[in-house]
Amino acid sequence: MAPVNPGWELDKAGFRLFDGTQNDYGAPSGKGVTVEMPSATGNAFFRGTVTASRLQGKAGGAGGTGARMWFDFTAGDPQISPAGETPGVSPYWAITDRQGVRRVEAGLLATLGISPTQWGMRVNDAGSNPIWDSLGLIAVNSALLYDDYAIPLSGGTEIASIKLPTPAHVGVSYFAIATAQLTFSEPAAVPDTLSISITLDGAAPFFNFNFAGNPTNGTVATQSGPFTNVNFTMPTIFWTVTVNDLKPHRISVMAGSTGGTITAHQARLATLQFGN
Repeated sequence: MAPVNPGWELDKAGFRLFDGTQNDYGAPSGKGVTVEMPSATGNAFFRGTVTASRLQGKAGGAGGTGARMWFDFTAGDPQISPAGETPGVSPYWAITDRQGVRRVEAGLLATLGISPTQWGMRVNDAGSNPIWDSLGLIAVNSALLYDDYAIPLSGGTEIASIKLPTPAHVGVSYFAIATAQLTFSEPAAVPDTLSISITLDGAAPFFNFNFAGNPTNGTVATQSGPFTNVNFTMPTIFWTVTVNDLKPHRISVMAGSTGGTITAHQARLATLQFGN
C-alpha cells in the first residue's frame, strides 16, 4: 500500500516518489507513485512533464556516430552555447543512418542544398540531398528525355502544351499525364511506329525501346502502308520533371513517327505542381 503522506522510498528494488494519494498514474509499483526507477530494468517512470536540455541515445547526439536520434531543447538557455535559436542545432531533432547522414530532421532547419533555412521538417537521401521539406517536393523522379534505348522521331509535332508559372525557387517539380488520338498516313509500303511523349519546352519526341519499364512515352505499331488518314488511340502516358532554374517553361505533348505523316490530332494534358 502506498504511503499516506508524500515522500520517497529507496531500497534494492529501486527508487519511488509518492504524492500521498491513492491515484493510479500507471507506475509499475501501483497507486500514488509519481516517479519510479526500478533497479532491475532501469526503465524510468515519470508522471507529468519532464524538462530537459537534450535527449539522446547511447550513440550520442549531434556529435555522436552511426545510427542515432536526438532532441535538442537548449534554445534560449544562456548557460548553454550557442544560446538562442540556432538553425540545425536547437530547437531541433534528427535521425541519422549508420553512416551518420541526417535522413529525417525537424525544428529550425539549417540550409541544405536547395532547401533553405526554415521552420519545419525535411527528409534527405543517403547522400544528404534533400528529397522534400515543408516547402514541397525537391527530388522526385528526374526527367528522362533520351537514354541508350531512346531515339528522336522524325516529324515532331507539338499537339498540346501547358505554360508553367515562373517558379518562386529552384527545385519545383511537376507531374504530367496525357493521352491523344492521332490520324496518320503512310504512302509507302513500309511499317511505321507512332509515338507520343511528354517533354519540356517542346523538345523532340522520342521512341523508347524500353518503354514498358519507363512509361514516359506511348507507342503503337501500325500496319504497313500504303494507307491514308487512319486513326490511332495512343496509350496514356505520364512524366515527372524537376525544374532547377527560375525561368518560365512549358510542358508539351509531342507526337512523332518513324515515317509517314501525322495529318490530325486530338490530345489531353493535365499537370500537377509540387512545391511553390
